[in-house]
Amino acid sequence: MSDVTFFGDQNSLVTGHEFTLNEDKKGLWTGTQKYFSHRGSLIANKPERGDVHPSYDFLHMESCVISGMEGDWVEITAQYVGSQIPPGGGGGGGGGANDVDSEYGLRQRTREEPLGTAPFYSQDDTLTPEDIKEATEAASNPAKNQDGTVKLVDTDGWPDKKLNLYNKIKLGYDRYLARGVEFYMRYVEDEMPDDLDELQKVADPAPPNAPPQTDGSDWLLIGYNVVERAGVFDIEKVWLLSDPGGWDEDIYKDEVAAP
Repeated sequence: MSDVTFFGDQNSLVTGHEFTLNEDKKGLWTGTQKYFSHRGSLIANKPERGDVHPSYDFLHMESCVISGMEGDWVEITAQYVGSQIPPGGGGGGGGGANDVDSEYGLRQRTREEPLGTAPFYSQDDTLTPEDIKEATEAASNPAKNQDGTVKLVDTDGWPDKKLNLYNKIKLGYDRYLARGVEFYMRYVEDEMPDDLDELQKVADPAPPNAPPQTDGSDWLLIGYNVVERAGVFDIEKVWLLSDPGGWDEDIYKDEVAAP
């Protein structure tokens, strides 16, 4: 026999006293609520996705788990999600966020790039793009004599860094690990971001709380990761840090204000 005693109409959903609530740093609330239903009335009684919580109207049901009990009753554990977003949303639907209701951080993703594009060479005033191209080609694809032997390369008069690049590539060091730093901000909105035309533009000023840069680097808005959860949008906004000197103005000349 079950040790739970029910009173009233067995065709109605019974709200249990057990529930949990949690608010994260973005202002996203999640929680659970226990319900009980007679097996024969389960389908009719079961709360539906999007239903409002019986006590907290900013919470909506996202999913539920049904467990059997002794006798003719089942237990329903409903998962709720919501946010106490002010009227108009946390950022006007445009991907805005503030220091209080947001979570932020960095991700490091190195990538391989041709050695000649490393700032050590590409930003040195003693080297021209033609110098880098010539040293790279001479080391990686040297000219050959008619008998197939490699022709000697005349490096007399080459700048020190041009010779340095040539020798490194000859030894097989033809690529380097470039930095790939992402800054992300996570927050909650009541609608999808509507500022997608600002993608691939440089943030000016830099995103709030992003680490300051002293080498002329800047941040490019590269995208969103958005998950809809029972009418609430859990949003991650991502910027990519440029190499020293900033993003190429000919390609990324448009600027967009950071949130």
